[in-house]
Amino acid sequence: MAGIKARQGTVQIQPKYFVNGRQVKPCQVHQKKISSNGYKMLRSANYLDTGEVVRNHQGRATPWNLIKFD
Repeated sequence: MAGIKARQGTVQIQPKYFVNGRQVKPCQVHQKKISSNGYKMLRSANYLDTGEVVRNHQGRATPWNLIKFD
């Protein structure tokens, strides 16, 4: 029978991330490499209100570990 199973542990509240006062969520981005052929896959962030990728001053997607969160 299908149904809702009893929870086995405590419920974790997921953290919310903000960049420049706008909420973001993690995403995976495929972007062209700068110095060689092919593509690079990296974890970045999307703005929730517009869906755009968080970019640096060069216009490329910023990696998740380099983003300055509020």
